[in-house]
Amino acid sequence: MNNPGSFPIDIVITWVDTTDEAWIKRYENTLKKPFKRSVRWSPERAPPDTELSLCLKLIRKNVPWVRNVFILTQQQDPKCRTKNEILIDHSEIGLGLVFNVLAIEPSLHKIPGLSEHFLYFNDDFYAVRKLTRDLFFTGEGKTIVQFEEHNENDNIWNKTIKHTLKIYNSNNLKLIIPHTPYALTKSQMTEAERQFPEYWEKSRNALLRGDQGEINSIIATYIHSLRNSTAIQDTASNLKYVYIDYPIDIKMFTHWFNIYPPHIICINEFNTTKKELYDSIEKTPALYIKMALYLVIISSVVIAIYKYKYKRGRKK
Repeated sequence: MNNPGSFPIDIVITWVDTTDEAWIKRYENTLKKPFKRSVRWSPERAPPDTELSLCLKLIRKNVPWVRNVFILTQQQDPKCRTKNEILIDHSEIGLGLVFNVLAIEPSLHKIPGLSEHFLYFNDDFYAVRKLTRDLFFTGEGKTIVQFEEHNENDNIWNKTIKHTLKIYNSNNLKLIIPHTPYALTKSQMTEAERQFPEYWEKSRNALLRGDQGEINSIIATYIHSLRNSTAIQDTASNLKYVYIDYPIDIKMFTHWFNIYPPHIICINEFNTTKKELYDSIEKTPALYIKMALYLVIISSVVIAIYKYKYKRGRKK
């Protein structure tokens, strides 16, 4: 890959604490309905900034070349934030009260002081290995983008992406963007919005995910940027990543045992303890003790079943 240039790169992370009573009140007053928790909201068995705290910890450790980290949120300030991370309220980028990340993303490039080149993280993205700039940007400043093909799951997320691909006349309506840090530039997002400004504005006004008219502004930016040659696709899969629902998952073996280890792990539906999340991602001794105990239990069960069947076979 090209040697990366010296241009600055920032990180933007979106975050919300849905256990905050003031936030819940704003939600209910704006939407005129009671708030109902789902797996997409803050965990029930851990502090609300658990995922963000680990995300930030690993950025500090494994992305030392980043210039600034911006945390974008709605009238909240996470306890895990240090003075080195910059808090940005939705109102500073022209947003009203929205409760939908697809309404927030079209305005990421409007963050005051944001560098031209930036990475967009969700708070459940964990940089578990040292990251280099050239995984995301070429030396000339082009973004390096990731694509996958979806599995025909017609959830709201995939429907919105398909709707966006149709608007931007993509020749592959099965494309999705994987859950990895998104390499973007302010200019790319501005140019992509100029193609269909009405759809971007509809998205900004989509209070909840699934509201009519919203698009996925990230994949819109990717498609347009590939066409105007300000982006290239990572066809060699240089950025390795794992996407799972829970901290303890068989897919984590590549990370735990350092076998083709990923750069990025995304745990999408975290709802366990802070300790279990940290053990899994940071590969603490407690994780391996727990796995050893599981192995002993499984082996004991297998041996017991084998002995039982062997004895029955002898009696016959």
